Amino acid sequence: QIYGRKARWLRFFEVFLEINGVPFKRNQNLILRLVVEDFDNLVDLECDYTESKHLPRSDPRYGMTMLDLMHDGDHRLKVNSLVKYHFSSINLLALSASGKNAATKSRVMQQVSMDFITSSFLWVGRKPDGSRDTEVDIDGVHAVRLAWMKLMMNVYLSNLDYASGKQVLEGRRIWTDDSSELDQELFPGMIGVCLMEELR
Repeated sequence: QIYGRKARWLRFFEVFLEINGVPFKRNQNLILRLVVEDFDNLVDLECDYTESKHLPRSDPRYGMTMLDLMHDGDHRLKVNSLVKYHFSSINLLALSASGKNAATKSRVMQQVSMDFITSSFLWVGRKPDGSRDTEVDIDGVHAVRLAWMKLMMNVYLSNLDYASGKQVLEGRRIWTDDSSELDQELFPGMIGVCLMEELR
């Protein structure tokens, strides 16, 4: 709140959540509890600064959406990137719920629904009218979409809990018969993220 949103502060906690690629349950519980206690201030799920209390009005980025920030090259900044803070927030939640920690999966579910994740995934790199922005940097889109996909996998798709299964089965952007063109992009979009990650 004093020094602003900096992604490196969130990434600092990531090293404690996994050790040699194995989730550390005790640290997952501890770190997620600390995050949830001040969720609205610590976690940025929207990257929308059009009217944000997290930026002073004197900041040139005040009034920008995530798409505006990407066009401005914010995601390429080494420090003070709001886009990086956004996907680092999502990554932190995803790592907190990785593995077989049912308690943290359940706690993240209370904060972020399956519908919110799928909608957020689909809207990355799109204009307000839903059309794809062909001029936005694909690397920025990929980084944000990858974070949302990790969160979806760790919280919902790898969870045997009844509540998570119910949200997946009732996901309005997944199984609806009259899906819009935007909704129909969910699975191709996820495959695209995986393929792009393989090529890196």
